Amino acid sequence: MDRFKPFYISSYVGVVFITSFAIIYHFFTATVNLAWLGAGLAVWPVALMFMRFGSFRVVRTSKNLNSLMAVIAAASALAIVGARLDVTAQGNWIPVTYALVVGLAGFLVYVYWYSRFDRSNNQVIEIGRSLPAFSLMDYEGNEYHDKDFKGKTTLFMFYRGNWCPLCVAQVKELVAEYKELIALGVDVVLVSPQSQRNTRQLAKKFDVAFKFMVDEDNKVAEILDILNTSGTPAGLGLLGYESDTVLPTVFIIDQQGKIVYADLTDNYRVRPETEDFLKVLRGLAETEAA
Repeated sequence: MDRFKPFYISSYVGVVFITSFAIIYHFFTATVNLAWLGAGLAVWPVALMFMRFGSFRVVRTSKNLNSLMAVIAAASALAIVGARLDVTAQGNWIPVTYALVVGLAGFLVYVYWYSRFDRSNNQVIEIGRSLPAFSLMDYEGNEYHDKDFKGKTTLFMFYRGNWCPLCVAQVKELVAEYKELIALGVDVVLVSPQSQRNTRQLAKKFDVAFKFMVDEDNKVAEILDILNTSGTPAGLGLLGYESDTVLPTVFIIDQQGKIVYADLTDNYRVRPETEDFLKVLRGLAETEAA
């Protein structure tokens, strides 16, 4: 079923915005009743959520988006009640369909199916283990190996690419802690399967001394068991993004190359707080200074 996710998200976002404009058009050109008001209140919050994501300011959300779910459910009920009360209005099934199918059902599928990863127990990225052999490339083509990251505390963040607004927002949040990370003597390695050109663009956007790396063909993601096959939304191939991507993952290794922290989220909207990383890194710095 996961192979349908790329098509679902691209289609659903498009349908949400088309439906939102159709409801607005109706508000300006026809009689507005409770059914149409309910449709608007069921669909517009979803459109606003995606717009907020597109602003690259949202790093994480709650897992089930319960507050938003409650608003959409109540609005869908309003659409049904409005249609039953105003039986003389023609086409009342249209706003009810908008509310129930695009608003409620589409959002339920988004929250409980699309957003979640079927992430089995990862036996590679475990606390206390050393990283397996791997190689990465920076956006200038320089090659790095796992042994190059030993001898220094290193934070690895695997992100999906510039196309993922929550990923870019998460990188931005990490960049905001740049001074403290440098003071703690931490190497930050940001890894994505996207092209060198796209990685270079992101590196220039933030202009900090982090290592922006490319995992060509997701080879390292496969070694670390964090590959997300066909995880890129449909249509982004036209912009040069491969269909396979990586599951958002963060882990820290100490100077001996042992994993001391790992966050393997099972939901692309649920990201660890930066303060979680910093607590671990501060503790490591204190231990190493003692």
